Amino acid sequence: ALEMFREFNVTVSGVVVNQVYPKELKDQPDVPVFLKNKISSQQEYVQRIQSEFGSLIKGIVPMLDREPKGLKMISNVADILYGS
Repeated sequence: ALEMFREFNVTVSGVVVNQVYPKELKDQPDVPVFLKNKISSQQEYVQRIQSEFGSLIKGIVPMLDREPKGLKMISNVADILYGS
């Protein structure tokens, strides 16, 4: 993935992994099977991202109750990434 950016001389200094379900949800009995499967699949992708991008990963943003649009939600994401 980074090769595409390099082709255009764009330096990537960090990667943020977005919309990640908490893996703890998978172990809760009231979570639907399709969501448990989604979480398992997503965790495989997160591991792959971690192995491929390593230190470039600057943060992992959990799945929020809505898309981060607007200053308030962007501020919430900033708090997740950098603390309040």
